[in-house]
Amino acid sequence: MRLERPRAGKLSSILCVLVLGSSVATAATETSRLLDQAEYLMLNCHLDPAYLDSAEGLIGQVRSLDPDNQRSLYLAARLKIEQADFAPGRSGRRDLLRAAQAIAESLENLDGSDARGHVWDGIATGRLGQMNGIVNSLAMLPTVKREFNRALALDSTCPEAYEALGRLNYEIPAIAGGNLLRSVNYFQTGLRFAPNYTVLRLDLARAYVKLGRKEEAMDELDTLLATSEPYPPCDFVLRDKPEAERLLARLKAEE
Repeated sequence: MRLERPRAGKLSSILCVLVLGSSVATAATETSRLLDQAEYLMLNCHLDPAYLDSAEGLIGQVRSLDPDNQRSLYLAARLKIEQADFAPGRSGRRDLLRAAQAIAESLENLDGSDARGHVWDGIATGRLGQMNGIVNSLAMLPTVKREFNRALALDSTCPEAYEALGRLNYEIPAIAGGNLLRSVNYFQTGLRFAPNYTVLRLDLARAYVKLGRKEEAMDELDTLLATSEPYPPCDFVLRDKPEAERLLARLKAEE
């Protein structure tokens, strides 16, 4: 059987497809690299607060080239919330939370099946409600709960959603729908999926203290402090570890 040499036009088309495919793959790899780097900087901002600015620049590069990149939208929303924690003034903090809310809503509009959009929309909305007082916080409660429950319906392993729902049930008065035992269940379930997510363990310890289960609380705090690869590292260093140490010292002093 004699093989025919491809005609010039056909060969040109084949080469175009190969070059285009290679370019797309290269662009996707570069996008992934930039976002990996941005996420690392954001989650390790305890090493240097300037990491947040660097992360914002990297995410901005990706969004300028691919505005509908879902991971970049998730990271952008999360970054705004992280920046809000460091914002010096109330008004700056509010603006950052509103920006986070808008970005998360963009992700929801783009793909309603992406749990990350619902989670970070709920977190931003809840924190805005807290800033505006208890009445506004309670008014936003149905919306916030809906976002977190939707996230769990889409991703039953999402630790942020378990933490948020557990925290709501811990902090809200029983008359408004809070339930301490339900909060414990949320924290415990979240830890089954993400044992190194240290804020879940800290919240569980707090709930145990409130229930009078002091020994269990101390066990959780010891486990938290011994976590070798805490997630996220910045929260562990800046918030979870110091608070766990204070709470553990207090409980030991009461013995």
